Amino acid sequence: MKLYEGMYILDPLLKEDELKALISEIEEEIKKQKGEILETRNVGKKRLAYSINKQPDGYYLVIYFKIDPPKIDNLTQKYRLKERLFRTMLLATTEELKQETNIYLEALSSSRPESTGSYGSESRGSYRSDRDRSESTSAPRPE
Repeated sequence: MKLYEGMYILDPLLKEDELKALISEIEEEIKKQKGEILETRNVGKKRLAYSINKQPDGYYLVIYFKIDPPKIDNLTQKYRLKERLFRTMLLATTEELKQETNIYLEALSSSRPESTGSYGSESRGSYRSDRDRSESTSAPRPE
């Protein structure tokens, strides 16, 4: 059996009991495929980089589990049938990467509030490459 990290984005309109039920369904699918769940982390409701199903937010869930690699395709097919599960990403990982990801998730959970305001708008604007900048600031080239 191989170690996997599953990242899931769930519908932000789910009520607390519906959210718990969907998380249980996701975990049950892993167990049905004879997988072993090591850790489940509900990261919380966060702003998405782009809207999914007209929703700007989503609940992020990370599950670490062990499963036989051929059964990953079965999991992916089962997850596609769940309407309230917006996105799924299943990645093979190592114990070291798992620890690094947990450190990142801890920092993310404690530092960024739940979907307030416009996320990332201060970094948007006109972007110009280095080449564009050098062309606009340098003298015209002689022909």
